[in-house]
Amino acid sequence: MFLKKEWVWNKPIASPDGAGRATVKVENGRIFYAQRWSVYHPLNFPNLPNRLAHAESTTGAVKFVESYGILGYHSLIAEQSDDELFTTGDPLGWFLHQAKTVRFALQIINALQENKTEEQLSDLINNEMMLVPMKVLVKDAQEETKGPAHCFAEGADIVFRPALDREGKHNLIAFQLVCHLININIQNAVRTIGIKTKRSVPTEQYIFTQQFAFRSLIEAIWYMIGDAAVNLNRRGVRICQECGLPFIVTDKRQKFCPGDPFSSGSLCGGRNRIRKYRKSDN
Repeated sequence: MFLKKEWVWNKPIASPDGAGRATVKVENGRIFYAQRWSVYHPLNFPNLPNRLAHAESTTGAVKFVESYGILGYHSLIAEQSDDELFTTGDPLGWFLHQAKTVRFALQIINALQENKTEEQLSDLINNEMMLVPMKVLVKDAQEETKGPAHCFAEGADIVFRPALDREGKHNLIAFQLVCHLININIQNAVRTIGIKTKRSVPTEQYIFTQQFAFRSLIEAIWYMIGDAAVNLNRRGVRICQECGLPFIVTDKRQKFCPGDPFSSGSLCGGRNRIRKYRKSDN
């Protein structure tokens, strides 16, 4: 048995004066909130990876933090304390790189699930390349030279990985990339085994339970991605037919980014229906 509700995270809530949305601030390159908050159970929100994948800009990052809190950079840095959670927050650049890395991993999982060709996998992997100074890849490289590389968020670090050159082996590269990104981002997650009383039988009957504890929200998000990767037949990843972003499947009928308990339903599904209605009305 897996106890989802054992691990909690903080999210901001609106001030009691009726101001409405929670106040999320972006100052000096960091995103944070410094007012009232409440706790929730992130593992009950299986599409947190999709919500983070939508954060492609500062506006998207603010929207995510308003609903789910910061990703928890402070928890990944030993010299920072929990006291800095609401005053320091996450570096905005790191936050957006985590969102980009999550999008990339989900897209790769979907491509593998859909049995994409080597050429399609190559395009997907190489399209995420960027030109960077060779000095970030090779210490003694000349200042003016540049080379292709991926830029990934790995824990508290942003890492440049040189272009991979393996003709005809992009399927293997895709698997290796997903494994690496998941493992590097959940390496400090902890599984514990406990005991719980069976409710349907006398109290002397017990069962083993397992629960996971994370230092940060981003680790929980990567755990969910890993769960989707190893359970492709049960869950897997689909591409939203409205916005084109990946989401984890929780219902075989899903075609759009799903809603969650903090929303009124699938926003992408609603936009799709409205557009079709307007088109048929013309």
